Amino acid sequence: MIKNIFPILLFILLSCKKNDVVIDENNSIEKNITSNTITNDSNNSDELGSKIDQKTKFDLITVKQISNNAPVDSILKKLNQMKVEMLENKIFINNHEAKFDIEKDKSNAFFGKKYLYNFYVNLLSNDYKVDIKNEVSYLQLSYEDSNKYPFKDYFMEGGVCVYKNDYLLLEYSDYIIVFKKKSTSEIVSKKTSDDNFFNTLNVLNVPLVYSYGFITELKNFKPVPNNFTSVFKIENYDGFKAIKLKNTNVSIDLVLVSCSSEEGQSILKLCSISNGKLIDSLLIFNSEESENGVISTTYEISKEYKVKIKKCLIVDKKGGGVTEKDITYMSFEIENSGKFKRL
Repeated sequence: MIKNIFPILLFILLSCKKNDVVIDENNSIEKNITSNTITNDSNNSDELGSKIDQKTKFDLITVKQISNNAPVDSILKKLNQMKVEMLENKIFINNHEAKFDIEKDKSNAFFGKKYLYNFYVNLLSNDYKVDIKNEVSYLQLSYEDSNKYPFKDYFMEGGVCVYKNDYLLLEYSDYIIVFKKKSTSEIVSKKTSDDNFFNTLNVLNVPLVYSYGFITELKNFKPVPNNFTSVFKIENYDGFKAIKLKNTNVSIDLVLVSCSSEEGQSILKLCSISNGKLIDSLLIFNSEESENGVISTTYEISKEYKVKIKKCLIVDKKGGGVTEKDITYMSFEIENSGKFKRL
């Protein structure tokens, strides 16, 4: 029955026009209306059916801290790169598998501690209009699965986590990680050509200057489907997310792509894309530990699309704090071909 609705869904999608969202550095939004199409290939129906029958994907919505303590950068980076999927009665966290049952309980009894009850109730009610004041539904792992990695790190005591109205809330130390299940229409809409996928990205205005909040929050970045990540030619990284820079050269897409290693180390690259193919790329953010300190790479992108990259060694000072050493700068301009030319 599901497969019978695919032609209808595809017809609706083919009849619609999408809006690119333009975002400035202060996250104000204006609409720039363009027309996006979806490649119509009659041979894709079986492939679409098999994809929807596979794991259900979850988008990471936000990471919230329960206490007022100073956030730990390394933990935030790790949590923002998590991947969650489901298949029938199995949950997958970063490709690790566990079985679950869906249960219900009275909210006061479930959370036990008043501060936890208040935090979860207010978070879901205020941000997502989900009511769990009286009753909460949740995932329950077996005793064996709840004590194995990584589930013991992300589930509450007893191997449980809140799951209500397609919102999944995992808990890590002092942090709540909020996920939302993708709808079937979102999965179908991702069957686009490489070129059209980049047309669906949100658009960010320049100038753009490095900030820690931008790198960790990745606000308005969109997850990159697995079948498109190879375009960026970045190996041994996962958790790809992307956003476009507003660009007057209509033949080139300037894409910021964030991804992370298995150790949770994230990078940011500026890539020039034409017709769904990579023309050139620059590593514009990285933070790598060394014996002498942290090797930091940060960036500035001007209104004229000049890219300035700063690389330095960050070391601890004896009296406290940090200082920068061995500072070097590199400047690039973006040619009409999409190549980055060093100045």
